[in-house]
Amino acid sequence: MLPVMSKALRHTRRQNVVMTRPGLLTLVAVLIVAGVQPARSQGTHPSPTRRTPPKSSRSDTEALHFNSTQLTRLLHSHPPCAAPPPPCSGHGTMNPDSTCSCDNPRPAAGASGWTGGLCQVPVVGLDTQTLASHEAQSGNLESATWKCYHTATPAVGDWNYLSLQLKQLDGDPDVYGMFYNASDAARYPTGNTLGWDFREVSSSLRDFVQLSVQRQRWAHTNAVGVYLCVTAYGDHVTSYELRSMFTKCPGGFTQGEGTEDANSVATVCSAVSGGAGEVPGRCDESTGECVCEAYEDHTFVKPEGITRQTAPSGACPVVVCPGFGNNSADYVAPFGDPNNSLAASLKARGWDVTVVQMERKDWAKILGGLLSLGFWTQKSTSDPAYTWYIERLDAAVHDALASNPGATQVDLVCHSAGGWLARAYLGGALNEVEWNSSARRLKGNAKTGTDVPAPHPTPHPCVRRIVTLGSPHLAPPPGANDATRGVLRWVNERWPGAYYEPDGVRYHCVTGRTVRGVDGPDGKDTLPGYACGSYVQVCGEGGGIEGDAVVPNEFAVLEGASSNLVIDGCFHSMSRVGTYDEPAKDVWYGSEEVVDLWLKYLA
Repeated sequence: MLPVMSKALRHTRRQNVVMTRPGLLTLVAVLIVAGVQPARSQGTHPSPTRRTPPKSSRSDTEALHFNSTQLTRLLHSHPPCAAPPPPCSGHGTMNPDSTCSCDNPRPAAGASGWTGGLCQVPVVGLDTQTLASHEAQSGNLESATWKCYHTATPAVGDWNYLSLQLKQLDGDPDVYGMFYNASDAARYPTGNTLGWDFREVSSSLRDFVQLSVQRQRWAHTNAVGVYLCVTAYGDHVTSYELRSMFTKCPGGFTQGEGTEDANSVATVCSAVSGGAGEVPGRCDESTGECVCEAYEDHTFVKPEGITRQTAPSGACPVVVCPGFGNNSADYVAPFGDPNNSLAASLKARGWDVTVVQMERKDWAKILGGLLSLGFWTQKSTSDPAYTWYIERLDAAVHDALASNPGATQVDLVCHSAGGWLARAYLGGALNEVEWNSSARRLKGNAKTGTDVPAPHPTPHPCVRRIVTLGSPHLAPPPGANDATRGVLRWVNERWPGAYYEPDGVRYHCVTGRTVRGVDGPDGKDTLPGYACGSYVQVCGEGGGIEGDAVVPNEFAVLEGASSNLVIDGCFHSMSRVGTYDEPAKDVWYGSEEVVDLWLKYLA
């Protein structure tokens, strides 16, 4: 009994329970709590906006078991006010070793059963979910409770990926997964956060999350079945919707046009299953890899049926946010030609255009961040390095509204770094500047503690929509060099994804699929070699990465955005790659041939 009591006491201490007089009844209560409601993790969330999956040193097969005989003796020696719960929650049989054998723990499709260390978790059997045949599972859960779904996996040669989407309808749902094979006789969900193969626990501030699990990266590649379990985190009732499917190539779920459900359409290699129109890639089922369609020739072909966009009556004025290293003239009169510019194309279609004023030398102001601790620890905020940019953006917004009597909002068209800086502006980054000043702190430091200002509850009232053109929205992975010195990571932590979509702001992300990076000697002094080096600065790797020659495609989109558009053959900038003073020979996002592809988002 002592090892059991010791484990329970350690668990209780982790949950911050103070035991002033640990008498016998107190110990019994601890054991009951530990057995019936195992802890979700070994601690609480590190912050209200970000969660880290709990870590465990237990093996995959270890469950939470208790010596019921000893516990019964304690209960009988001190009779409780209510009868003890039935063995195995009434949904299983107690074994001689005091473990539970649950009723039908691996139910067939259409059947149900029970799992968990105490058989307290309901299980529903599903048909094997595939690209051609899958359906959403929905449910409601009380706080800290679980529900599992069990399904057989396809034959080993028929799948390489398991794709999941968990949609948050109410509360804070999390999803956990566990594979098993024919030899895993004792491998079942425990009803706690231990022993899983994969998980997704970042749904608290997102409408939905997606997860792709590669079969070859899991130790038991000959899996015959999988559990998908949803739990309600926190103190509130949780409602959710769960989708899953097995595919040979990487798959996912995306928005289907003309559907009421914004996240119901299954895709493989970014191609909508059964959909018509341009397909960006196809699945090579012999290798399980996506093969992108004709983009490596670096050519742009305007899709058929694209008409010239015109500004509707009462259209919001447009504010153009320059990219890193660019000046205002690049968007008004690049290389001295005012007739061949982004501003000219927009004005010719009826939009009023204001460009944020700056010279190329202004970008040297970011060196002001060198004096902050955050710069050297890669934990910078937008202040002080980018305060000047956000202040000028604010001035341009007010100038645009002053030039358009009756207008109350603007649309932001943001090139490159202007995209994530505009997201900071939308979320109230100017308030961060005021906080830094008033708190007399070393500017640019990471802010932690209760005195950190919360993200602005509502978006900037003067911004209606944001269109980003080749903007790097995601920070490099841990360990990779971050050219923003932590600022981009800070933006994503405070305003993750399309943060203000629920408040009516529409985010539209545009990226060009033009160059695949090539590293090593083969890429030396070539465009793919240059692209590889640029991609490394953004996402930590470059070889085999696809993008617009500067920003990788997967880093130029936002989760939860109203649209994410990929344009084959579209380059990053109006200037030749690697320069600012030589015009590009190919189209870029602001070219006359391209603007109508994304201007539809402002019409």
